[in-house]
Amino acid sequence: MGFEIFQPEQQDLAEQFRAYQEAETIVTTDGSHCHVIAFARQEGQKLSVISRREAEPVMVRNQLRSFGEAIPSCRTFFLSVLLDEWQPNRRDRSISKGEVDFAALAEALKENGSISHNNPENWYVPTGSEVRDSALEGLRAGEFVMNKAGETLHVSPREHSTPTTQAETMADPRTTPEIKGLPDGAEELSSGVDLDSSAIILERDAKLFPFERSLPKGKGAWAGGVLGRHGQVVPHSEMITLRRRMAPELIPDVVRRAPSSYRLEGHWLFCGLCSRQFGHNLTRGIGRLWALDYLPEDTGLLYSGLHVPSGESRFLSSILDGLGISNRHHVAVNPCDIESLYLAPEFFSEATVGHADPAFANWVRARIKPAQKKGRSLYVSRTRLGGNTGRCLNEEMLEENLRAAGFEPVYPETMSFDAQLATYASADCIVAMEGSALHAIPLAIPHDAQLIVIQRRHDVPKFIRNQISSFSAAQVHYINAIHEIYWPEERADNLGLSELDFEKLRHSLISVGALSSRDKWVAPSSKDRDTSLRQGRASNVRLLTDAQRTEFLQGLRKMKQPQRNEVSASAEDVRIPSISGLPYLRMLRQMHKIIRPEWYFEIGTFSGKSLRLADCNFIAIDPKFQLAQPLVNKAGRQMHLFQQTSDDFFASGFLRRNSIELDLAFLDGMHRFEFLLRDFMNTEKAMKPGGVIAMHDCCPSTYEMASRDQGRGAWTGDVWKTLLILLEHRPDLDIQVAKCAPTGLVVIRNCDPGNRVLDDSYDELVALHMDQSLHDLPGGLPGLYEHFELAEPRVVLDNQSFER
Repeated sequence: MGFEIFQPEQQDLAEQFRAYQEAETIVTTDGSHCHVIAFARQEGQKLSVISRREAEPVMVRNQLRSFGEAIPSCRTFFLSVLLDEWQPNRRDRSISKGEVDFAALAEALKENGSISHNNPENWYVPTGSEVRDSALEGLRAGEFVMNKAGETLHVSPREHSTPTTQAETMADPRTTPEIKGLPDGAEELSSGVDLDSSAIILERDAKLFPFERSLPKGKGAWAGGVLGRHGQVVPHSEMITLRRRMAPELIPDVVRRAPSSYRLEGHWLFCGLCSRQFGHNLTRGIGRLWALDYLPEDTGLLYSGLHVPSGESRFLSSILDGLGISNRHHVAVNPCDIESLYLAPEFFSEATVGHADPAFANWVRARIKPAQKKGRSLYVSRTRLGGNTGRCLNEEMLEENLRAAGFEPVYPETMSFDAQLATYASADCIVAMEGSALHAIPLAIPHDAQLIVIQRRHDVPKFIRNQISSFSAAQVHYINAIHEIYWPEERADNLGLSELDFEKLRHSLISVGALSSRDKWVAPSSKDRDTSLRQGRASNVRLLTDAQRTEFLQGLRKMKQPQRNEVSASAEDVRIPSISGLPYLRMLRQMHKIIRPEWYFEIGTFSGKSLRLADCNFIAIDPKFQLAQPLVNKAGRQMHLFQQTSDDFFASGFLRRNSIELDLAFLDGMHRFEFLLRDFMNTEKAMKPGGVIAMHDCCPSTYEMASRDQGRGAWTGDVWKTLLILLEHRPDLDIQVAKCAPTGLVVIRNCDPGNRVLDDSYDELVALHMDQSLHDLPGGLPGLYEHFELAEPRVVLDNQSFER
């Protein structure tokens, strides 16, 4: 058709300018080269830009139009002729591959005069197999692409297994331990694709930088990852969640701010992310474990900690035990160096949106112990998770109905992972309430069994559906018997309270053979419904219907937009209480006098002003002490100063090892809510009955000082979120907020060291509130103060529970 093929990536910038300036007609796809084209536009030039993404880059469009409009007869056409969009599992939207409707493209180019109407026979339309090959082009072993409908195309390890030049291969017998051969029975387990050592690479002297979420730019991105000895991102080290992607371009800044703090000797397999929540551990941390079949027996498992402050996860240990894996493991919460790090393709995780390679699914199922019993009917319940979780109303009555029909209730949160798998493997029929248990059930349920999922949401998350279909051939039924969903006034989509139509549910269970028409069935009354609806919540808490929630979310967005440019609003610009009472250090001094603690504990000592108030045994934590003068304990008691992070201090076990119980604690460390929340959780576990915890800086007076990133002037950070979390999720605590200058003092009594509500929901709470700003609250900054009352300091100090 007379077009010259031009490949800008093979030309220097001067040659690109020359070519674009000389062209009368340019046809291209959208991409970074369009920025160069914009500067080279000429009079009378015709440019057709073919979109390769549904969400076309606004900056490219605006730049081309802006530069073209100033030039006479310069025309620009944006052609949207996509049939589909294939997205690699690296979760980087910029590398998506658009599948173009070639017939529609020809018509569009003819219409704008770029090609002639008289030569259709020269227009080639690719076949379906050619489209699939092009979609996979450039991907590495174990990667895949997914289209808008959720269909996936995988790259077989045997088809594309050439080791990258960025890392050493496993083929050098002088430096690499012997790799074990294919395990017994591996051929029988494979489904046309083998899991073999050709895809595994070895990187010596690698560095792991755990992710940081508080980024100055790049919403939806992580800063962190695995780097090779030369500072490059290592292949097969992707750490991706459903909401966050890696941002390699941000890693250099992390490296500058957080150099490696220790070194791991020996051989380690990089396994991905480790979180505090059971489902997240399972969906983020097992997809690379297959490589252990080919590695030395002493290979350790290395995880990057995600909200795991102590470097430990009780769920991870249980999951590894359930899969029969006894290798040592380490969860890195600080940057570290690794002597020898193996990296392997990840065949299942949130990066694959729940899809598992068939060979990997078989590998997992082969590691699960055979069931001792057979033929059981199980109901996997959520009734013991508490009222503040997402749940179905009156599930206790549903549980009793199914028990009467011969189903055994199962409470996964009370069982080890090994016990869960053994239980599921023994079933002929499993009825499960939608929840995190569905991440474990597909791994063990017999292929000839029946799985019935009762929905809590109108749409079962795609990840769960994909995982079930990938790991199990069991017959699956999804039952949507939802009558209404009630929502707390929050943005989270997993906290809904679903009211089921019990009669519709009964008929659905009968239709799939789980019940008979003769089985006893009791439906809840309206009073039962109302009682369940208020379970775990105060009577004055407002709950929204689906329709009301839509309006609520729209209102949040509308309120958020105009306020974005008002972050510097001062206290005079908004209706907030004046916090000008007793200075917080004087309040803290009064608390010392009243409580007379044996052990005082504080996080965030800095210059030592607060620590000098202590006339008792004390422990002070600060990563960088800047004491203004030497500390002297006037009472001659013990003084312990730990120059480290609070997470590292609690991980050391000092309090437990020395049987120390705390009477008074003051938390004034890192001004980000997830840190303060962890500090509270860990401190509460060490409190003596009647002990008191004080938290600082939870009452900002401007939007600017409440930012997650420190700017000029006073800075409280976003620790106000911690106060709101405690008020909502720990109603058992006695929480008072004293009006102490300049940013309040939260005083907490009635601590319960054995309470695990926050431990079990920490990941969800952090994910829910991470991107929340004061603008998101109804009423903005003034609305914050509607969640609690500011009490006069003397009123708080007069509380009788202060007395010993």
